[in-house]
Amino acid sequence: MNELKKQIDNDLFNIKGPLFHLLNSIDGIYMLDKDKRLIFVNEMITKRSGFPEKWLLGKCLFEIIKPEDVEYVKEKLDATLRGENVPPYELTYYAADGTEKWVEINTTGILDESQHVSGILVISRDITARKKNEEELQRYRTHLEHLVDEKTTELKTFNEQLKYKLELEDISSSISASFINLPIEKTDAQINYALKRIVEFLKAGRSYLFLLYNNGKKMYKTHEWCAEGVEPFIETQKNIAVEKFSHFTDKIKNLEVLYLSDTNKLPIEARHERRVCKVQHIKSMINIPMAYQGRAIGLVGLDYPHTKNELDVNTLFFLESVARSFTNLIVRRNTMLALEESEKKYRTIFDTAHDSIFLLNNYRFTECNDYTLRLFNCRRKDIIGRSLADFSPETQPDGSFSREKSMEYINKVLFGKPQFFEWQNRTLDGNIIDTEVSLGGFWCADKHMVIAIVRDITDRKKAERELQISTTSLNDYNSALKILLSQRDADKHELETTIQKNTRELVLPYIDKLKRRNLNHEQLIYLDILEANLKNIISPFSRKLTASSIHFTPTEIRIANLIKEGRTMKEIAMVLGISINSVNLHRQNIRNKLNLNKKKISLKTYLMSITI
Repeated sequence: MNELKKQIDNDLFNIKGPLFHLLNSIDGIYMLDKDKRLIFVNEMITKRSGFPEKWLLGKCLFEIIKPEDVEYVKEKLDATLRGENVPPYELTYYAADGTEKWVEINTTGILDESQHVSGILVISRDITARKKNEEELQRYRTHLEHLVDEKTTELKTFNEQLKYKLELEDISSSISASFINLPIEKTDAQINYALKRIVEFLKAGRSYLFLLYNNGKKMYKTHEWCAEGVEPFIETQKNIAVEKFSHFTDKIKNLEVLYLSDTNKLPIEARHERRVCKVQHIKSMINIPMAYQGRAIGLVGLDYPHTKNELDVNTLFFLESVARSFTNLIVRRNTMLALEESEKKYRTIFDTAHDSIFLLNNYRFTECNDYTLRLFNCRRKDIIGRSLADFSPETQPDGSFSREKSMEYINKVLFGKPQFFEWQNRTLDGNIIDTEVSLGGFWCADKHMVIAIVRDITDRKKAERELQISTTSLNDYNSALKILLSQRDADKHELETTIQKNTRELVLPYIDKLKRRNLNHEQLIYLDILEANLKNIISPFSRKLTASSIHFTPTEIRIANLIKEGRTMKEIAMVLGISINSVNLHRQNIRNKLNLNKKKISLKTYLMSITI
């Protein structure tokens, strides 16, 4: 083998010209002996590997290539030594700087003079860049495949969600459509059917409706649908106190969705809610508020008794849409029931009223109550389609024609001005009755209607005429009475004047003569009192004091007169025959009754100030 190497070295040394440069400028070329050791390398090999020629020569090829390629390459080289035609193959090695290199090699057996394979010629082409591109391409291909798989999965999920969403929208639309123009008597059955569809599609255990009442303080379950094997609780959930379940109901009142994915996570303070969930075996639940005019009127609920449920956006939107449909149906039903009740009430009022009530359209009667038939002494067919003028005399008491006047009143109502007036009607049998008519307008089914309330005032008008006659007579009597009273006042004044004159001229002079007699002190006091009392009788003070002291006792009046005259407490006690203490007590009572207790004014001064 050394001789083979020497021969190759000599031949290469003597090579000149283009072939020499070609060997060192094309792919890497090296030769191996039968032991797979390097016996020749060109410059491209040393340049590409970074190892010097001296280091490479004598090295076994297996010391340079990657260990995992050794067995594979050994099989290929052995096949070449056996003279087999081996196709090009790839191997990997590490350059001196540690970088990984990929090469594609083509091996050919070297024949000695006896035509036996004595070595291997290897042409090595660097394919590192290509392999990196292939690896990058493979990574990109793998990435693309991953993206395709990912997008395929997303598209599949989206399609499933879209299908689910469309199915939800279809159910929601179907439920909403089934509620349109639904008769009241079919409401409960349709609600239960809708709850059944919700349970079946969402694979829930129980769906239900709660309504709030008593200003939101109470609630009761009105409807419920349970899946097979799920226990219903509608009969036990009536008249529930809302505040007892505030953990649930506060959210509903605030128009918030209540969603519990795991009821075991309810807080300890929600003990009533925990107990209900335990009794009804509820694992997860959803409550959607039913709102009308910004206020909660109830809720739509969904229970999962045996499994926990995760709420997604589509399901939430579906339940909110269904809740709105339920709300509209409940509000419409309640409105219709209220209208029916109101119609019954007003029909009762209409039929039992003791006034004639009728409706007009285009100046013609379209409806009337029973009292109208009695008032006009006719049957319903006699009045429907007729006008107000048909049940009136030709003219009214003021001389106006009934037909023109009645149309004038009705026209004013049609222009928004209610009318109230007295009228004369004529019954079917020709009797004239006095009435009081009130007209008002309203719209009904695009028709401008007029409602008339007619009250029979025949008796009242008769009484008014009789009262007028009586009033005239009373006025005559009143005039005569005024004359008599005026004469009485004159006679009274004359009598008072006569009494005053006679007292002053015929009585008081004799009292003066008595005073000039030899009388003792007590007799003089009595005489003074007699004189004072006579003067009081004919003076304005007596009348004034009597009128203003209507609550005085007779003794208090006598004491007040004596105080006014300037008599002392002792003199008053002697005259009246009572003690001085009694006089003081009466004096205090007089002050109390005259409201003088807290005033700094003497009783005598106040009494003297009283004048007409």
